[in-house]
Amino acid sequence: MTDFIVPRKKKRRKTSYRKKSGVFATPMAFAVGGFSGTRESVLEAAGVICRQAQANARKFSKRIPAATFVDGVSEQQAQVVTDGTAAPNAAPFEFGERHPLFGDKGVWFKQPTRAYMNSAASGAAVDEAADVYADLETTLLSQEYGYTD
Repeated sequence: MTDFIVPRKKKRRKTSYRKKSGVFATPMAFAVGGFSGTRESVLEAAGVICRQAQANARKFSKRIPAATFVDGVSEQQAQVVTDGTAAPNAAPFEFGERHPLFGDKGVWFKQPTRAYMNSAASGAAVDEAADVYADLETTLLSQEYGYTD
């Protein structure tokens, strides 16, 4: 009787290494059912954060700034998104994820972080975004309720 040696399978990680906030890759055709559009004030305020994130990413990447944009989620919500299909290096830079070294899955390398999105959402751009939102929302509300000529 011949004994067969069964090769052992490599163990996989049970949880994702990616953190749950920051960079999200969503398809361009994403739409919420019954959603009529995000308010202009919310989009403009998110645009301030988006432009700062693009400026931060432009220091070390050509693909990330082009793949970063504002996506309206609901009437009062917008998110700054980096499309992971256009810039697959965005998540490793933002979160310091591990990736195979030159495609060799036997050797994994932890990418040093370059948090372009988190630094944009925690600096002076937040104050500027709040000012832009307040100015535009005041104008929009005064027009909606008939307080302007």
